[in-house]
Amino acid sequence: MGKLIKRIRKIISPYYRYVEMRFKIICYNLRRQRIISDIKGRKKVRVAFFVVNLSMWRCDSLFRLMLDHPRYEPFIVPMPRPMFNQDAEKQEQIRLIDYCMRMNYPYIPGYDYDLCSFNSYDEIKPDIVFFCQPYNDAFPAHKIEAFWKRCLFYYVPYCILVEKSAVMTDTLYTNICQNVFLENDILKDVLSPLMTNGGSNILVSGYLSAEKLTAYEESDMDVWKNNDPGFKRIIWAPHHSILKKDILNYSLFLQMADVMLEIARKYQDTVQFAFKPHPGLKPKLYDMEGWGRQRTDEYYSAWEQMPNTVLIEGSYESLFRSSDAMIHDCSSFSVEYLLTGKPVLFLTKADHIDYLNELGVLCFNMHYKANSADEICSFIEESVLKGHDPMKAERDIFVKDKLMPFPTGTAAQRIIAAIDSQLKTV
Repeated sequence: MGKLIKRIRKIISPYYRYVEMRFKIICYNLRRQRIISDIKGRKKVRVAFFVVNLSMWRCDSLFRLMLDHPRYEPFIVPMPRPMFNQDAEKQEQIRLIDYCMRMNYPYIPGYDYDLCSFNSYDEIKPDIVFFCQPYNDAFPAHKIEAFWKRCLFYYVPYCILVEKSAVMTDTLYTNICQNVFLENDILKDVLSPLMTNGGSNILVSGYLSAEKLTAYEESDMDVWKNNDPGFKRIIWAPHHSILKKDILNYSLFLQMADVMLEIARKYQDTVQFAFKPHPGLKPKLYDMEGWGRQRTDEYYSAWEQMPNTVLIEGSYESLFRSSDAMIHDCSSFSVEYLLTGKPVLFLTKADHIDYLNELGVLCFNMHYKANSADEICSFIEESVLKGHDPMKAERDIFVKDKLMPFPTGTAAQRIIAAIDSQLKTV
């Protein structure tokens, strides 16, 4: 009987979740106009950006514009997540708070580690909420339902959606947002049919971080140990999808972890390497049999200690701008790094393309491919050290024609204009 009940629950669970989500969408939409009217009447509008880690913070240019805007009062809420290793989550929150302090950005900690308490709606009191992730996998104090009686929601995806899966697309959050801001029309056409609301709230705004990925600054070289122009600089950016139960499950980190260390040693006289892991990788390794905290920390430290390597766990814009190439298996990086115009190698499994939507396939085809040490070394020697990059012209045309929909203005300006138009008083 127990097995039968479990089987029945498994069968009906997706339908129950769908019905529950539809009900919540209807409930929120009944409140929406009252919330908008309340916010329209305020001279100052408080805007909370809930951020889980620095690598997923994509709204810097928008945040700066809001700081300078006479009506908006933006602030960052570092937000721990319940489903990850809490020691790793604490490290991420500390890193975020340090960043806010360096940038002189207003912030309210989502969790006070000294008092062991959450800051909830009563302490934060936002009018507008930007969550950096759409899943609603949060502690109760930071779930959508804790804010939806009084707040409007907007969403800038923390990554560029290149997979077929609707898990990141058709959620309660994406369906109740005033706007979901996407990078280009390809994504809008791909994702709209996947959403319960048909994508009626999608607005194409362009790449929010495009300028930060391409506008080189002299200080960018500070992320590297050696500024000798004779060295090439390569990023290795592994994804966190290392578990069989992961929705994507396409990272080759476990196979390539030791291989990449050996490659870094092999090219220590000609190449500097930056290890830029996805922020979700470390907490998974902490809890994984065969890795654990000690091995994981030792592995990360190795990338800090070698003379020609660095470990980068925070923002990546300076890293992209100052690098010469990248090796990776990260979904959104397959789009973003193309904007730099530099050669890029994807560490791929045979079935990787099966996971991808139309945009993902187009971007994946702009990459060199490898799944062995010899193929990685061939890319380094030919495309990086010798500068033989036969795909460059094709990549440049693709970026101009497909990825950058607006010839003028910035995504941040278009996002603020959209919010202004919805909240202006007549």
